[in-house]
Amino acid sequence: MVINTVVLQEPSGTRDRICAGFNLTAQTEQEGETCGARDCVAIARPMRLIETFRKIPLGWGLLFPALIVIVDQMTKWAATRLFDKSMSVCATEPYINVKYEVSPIVDLSLLCNQGVSWGLLQGDSALKRWGLLVFAVVMVGVLYSVLASAKDRLSRLCLSLVIGGAVGNAIDRALFGAVTDFIDASDIGFNYVFNVADSAITVGIIGLFFVMFRDWRAERKAVSAK
Repeated sequence: MVINTVVLQEPSGTRDRICAGFNLTAQTEQEGETCGARDCVAIARPMRLIETFRKIPLGWGLLFPALIVIVDQMTKWAATRLFDKSMSVCATEPYINVKYEVSPIVDLSLLCNQGVSWGLLQGDSALKRWGLLVFAVVMVGVLYSVLASAKDRLSRLCLSLVIGGAVGNAIDRALFGAVTDFIDASDIGFNYVFNVADSAITVGIIGLFFVMFRDWRAERKAVSAK
């Protein structure tokens, strides 16, 4: 196999891009044809995607989301054990609803959420289960691509929170068909039962809105200063 470097011109015509490291001149056994620029383009696209993900910082892209997933799964395990149930309770008892009084503010209520965060899109459906799982996987991929280009720590932190929370709930949905919720603040008027992953997603999204507002204000100030 011969490894060559082929220079491809960008569609914009502004610069050349090098597509290297693959066999672009090897002859096929039957036809003896030479791989051309079309082969290079086909290879360059996934290579660009790989290069994008290589830009993701290890801490924000892997370690911090992994920590959130671990905390989320451990707290779900502890909550199910408190009620003498297994982690697979949502697969065996999808409509379970038991409560343990803890304090005047927060209690523990074991519920199985077949929808999304905060009890939205409820209903038992295999199509919805796998559809939401696929959606979560796609969104995590999109968030990782955004994380690769994030410049400041706050943006990276918020994206990592959302990624970790989405993965934590996706694990439940893939294994048990529903997400285990257990944090109950209904005593103070918050009538949703949630979990650590939901909290991470919510805090991350609020933080991202703050970052967008901050950047918007900075741009406005820069424009007005000219």
